[in-house]
Amino acid sequence: MNLHRFPNAVGPEQTDAPVYFLHIPKTAGLTLSTFLGSLYLDSEFWHRGGERWTWESMLKWTPEELRHCQIINGHFAGYLFKHYPLPLRYFTLVRDPLSRAVSHYEHVLRDKTHYFHGLAQELGTFGAYLRDERTQPTIVNFQLRCLGATFDPVEVAKTLTPGQIAQGELEKHLDTMPLDRPIEELLQTAQARLDQMFFVGITERFRDSLGLLCEVFSWPRPATIVASNVNPRATSVKDLPGADVRLLERLNGADIELYQRAKERFERDWARSRFVYPQLHAFISYAQNAEDVLLHRALQGVSQGTYVDVGANDPSGDSVTRAFYDRGWRGINIEPVTSLYEALVKQRPDDVNIQAAAGAVEANKTFYEFAGTGLSTLDASIADRHRSQGFKVNETHVRVRTLHSILADTPLPDIHFLKIDVEGWEREVLQGINLSETRPWIVLIEATEPNTEVPSYLEWEPLLLEHGYSFVFFDGLNRYYLARERAALKQAFSRPVNSADLFIKATEASAVRALRDAQWSLRRQSESAPVKALERERDGLKQEVAAHVNAREVERAAAIQQIEALNQWARSADVYAKSLVSECEGLRVARETERAEAIRQVEALTQWTTSADAYAKSLVSECERLRAALKDRNEALESQARSMAKCEAERNDLDKALVALEGGLTELQRHWAVRLFVSKKHLTRIRKN
Repeated sequence: MNLHRFPNAVGPEQTDAPVYFLHIPKTAGLTLSTFLGSLYLDSEFWHRGGERWTWESMLKWTPEELRHCQIINGHFAGYLFKHYPLPLRYFTLVRDPLSRAVSHYEHVLRDKTHYFHGLAQELGTFGAYLRDERTQPTIVNFQLRCLGATFDPVEVAKTLTPGQIAQGELEKHLDTMPLDRPIEELLQTAQARLDQMFFVGITERFRDSLGLLCEVFSWPRPATIVASNVNPRATSVKDLPGADVRLLERLNGADIELYQRAKERFERDWARSRFVYPQLHAFISYAQNAEDVLLHRALQGVSQGTYVDVGANDPSGDSVTRAFYDRGWRGINIEPVTSLYEALVKQRPDDVNIQAAAGAVEANKTFYEFAGTGLSTLDASIADRHRSQGFKVNETHVRVRTLHSILADTPLPDIHFLKIDVEGWEREVLQGINLSETRPWIVLIEATEPNTEVPSYLEWEPLLLEHGYSFVFFDGLNRYYLARERAALKQAFSRPVNSADLFIKATEASAVRALRDAQWSLRRQSESAPVKALERERDGLKQEVAAHVNAREVERAAAIQQIEALNQWARSADVYAKSLVSECEGLRVARETERAEAIRQVEALTQWTTSADAYAKSLVSECERLRAALKDRNEALESQARSMAKCEAERNDLDKALVALEGGLTELQRHWAVRLFVSKKHLTRIRKN
């Protein structure tokens, strides 16, 4: 194992491991954390309820408790694996070290709870903060410290009291402790860990980073991005004294090298993503006829341009400027319809939105509003045509302003394109701007009569041509004109919009986003707390079943031992049975001997009968005596029967014995009577003879 890497980081194949956003302070992490909060349920985060993402709250959790979390984020840097050894999917954002240092300093000045807030106010300037040995670690090679150091937070926490930890002293110790290894070794560790991460984004490319991050983790991409914790009066590095900048660069040498390494990785990932995630790079077109795609092709070299949209209509639907607004462009929207103007104010807060119509002179005019159609106009003849076709019209009065006066109130250094869609009022709009002084790079104007293919440009095109604009393209609805000094852009208009422009319609992008949202919602439902509880219950039942199986195995082994013992007993019983057979044979022989003896005894009994008569008489006498004794005994037993059940049984036994004896006596008397009778007859016969 590479000892420089996170020992608990996992590869892309392990998609069930929790996500860890290694949040380096002042790298747009709060904006990203807010986005993550919109994706995951509160129960899926490691924190409880409203707890802050601090070491104080993290140390309350054990790895076993964290096991069921889906996402962990906070300022725990690369130290977290010491406290949380289970597998994690790491990702982070890095920022230009100089900009991060200045942003951190201004954050400390704003945040009264920061452990260096009082000291920063006391020091007074960024230069003093940079040079003070107490505060210097927080802005010098700080990203290297977050990614490369290997302090164990639990061990550091043991040196602090609970009160100190609650006041942020653990964070302070980790942020300012002397580094545990040489800078070169820490840089090697930090670079190895960056290479190991699922994703590394760049703060300066936040929009692209977030888009690519969503693809890597299969998250739904947000329709808009709202920056959080942004200082509107932030100081730029270029505003610092030269000596401070030079010192800052020298002290942050390792961080600058690390940042360059991260940027190189991001650029490689971004270039590869054109093939892996082509929709990520697709231009999202909101315009009715893909006008914004053609403009983007011509102006893709402009990063943050400006536009003027005359007849802006809806802020998104069929809008030529919405895609540019999303990409950081800003401009002026002119729209007379109240409901559409209010929607522009709400959805385009960074644009200049003007409720008026544009014309040749300043005035108040009748405005013919066809609600919800895009056909509203200042031209009475066009309004009559729409009315005759069954459209319902609402006549109001609007203020008409010239583009010249509007641009005088809101001067723009450049106008990269001017779009005009005013339903037959195009000539008046062009008459209200001095094209000799104000030079939009590109002018596009709807060039057909409303709801027809009839050309309408002949009456206003000369105003453009005579001021040095040349016609370059017609898309079937709009005509495009290029300023003479921008002739280098003409090649962009040599072909119509096609698949090579890599764009998708906003409706399609919205459907794809809705599908991704639905898929993510289903995933979240499948991983919701009740389902997780059922899964935990299932795991518990599995463990219980396994325990029962183990118990049955133990019982089976015991039964096998018992069966073996029974087999041994059976073998012993067989030997014993054989000995019994032998013994029975001996008994049979003995019984034969006894039978012969019995015959001999019967013969002897015949001889004994002579004396038996006398003996029988004595028995009769004895029986009479026993009967008398039994009678006495029965009387005694009857008096004791209730208290002595044993005596009753004995009496019953004696009764039975007496009956048997009487039976025997009777039989014996009968037998001897017969014998006596025979003997008498025999004696009589003898006497007669």
